[in-house]
Amino acid sequence: MFLRQPGEEWITMRYEQEEISWAGSVKKVFEYFTQRTPRSNFEQRETSLVWNYKYADVQFGRNQATDLLQHLGAYSLSNQSSVIVQGSRSIEVRPTGVTKGKAVDEIIRELDLRNTMATPIDYVLCIGHFLAKDEDIYTLPSFDVQPGAKRKGKGCQAEDCSSVKFDLNPKNYFSCTVGREHSVAQYNLEGTNEVVSLLQDL
Repeated sequence: MFLRQPGEEWITMRYEQEEISWAGSVKKVFEYFTQRTPRSNFEQRETSLVWNYKYADVQFGRNQATDLLQHLGAYSLSNQSSVIVQGSRSIEVRPTGVTKGKAVDEIIRELDLRNTMATPIDYVLCIGHFLAKDEDIYTLPSFDVQPGAKRKGKGCQAEDCSSVKFDLNPKNYFSCTVGREHSVAQYNLEGTNEVVSLLQDL
């Protein structure tokens, strides 16, 4: 995740997560199916592994994806702290609990620790194209807190939550998906050109 304070440079933020002990076995499975599926590819990201079959033959790709999921369930992910996320033409394996909503929680915590928020936020605008698994970012998990109160966001325990100086009215939280017909977001933009136009208008 990336955060930039007004007038400062972008910084990279990382939050604690369990060691990805399953990565080796999952990587072998993904490499195997990449070899046997023409025009598919395998990507190793910082916190996840992804197999894409967007450019493969449609029916053959679906059949291979079904077979791959069976391999993951039977051999690679038994009793492991990971989750399988299916996209429209991709399969991703990542640690349990690694979501965009979790990232927002950590950014808010960082803002609080820096003690930079002296007054309530006017509004929050959240725009993105996310898998269904990541749409928790649209549900306002961490802003319903009065100044000086303990945070009550998802996954937050009373003993380890810092005092967050946010007092945002849910009506001032605007969520917007990009290019998706079905979403829990309030609004929809057709593509990146509309995103740019909106930001320019603002």
